[in-house]
Amino acid sequence: DQWHHLDNRKFPVQSKRTPVEEMIRIRKTTFLDEETKNLSSIVFFFFRH
Repeated sequence: DQWHHLDNRKFPVQSKRTPVEEMIRIRKTTFLDEETKNLSSIVFFFFRH
């Protein structure tokens, strides 16, 4: 029916995530990003000396 259709368009099943999952995912990517930055600065430090 009509409302069901609307809901499906607004929230596709594949990308349905709970806010908690979303937060965890964001935190993970941020953490990874920080780790990468730290690694690059360490590598840079070693190459400079």
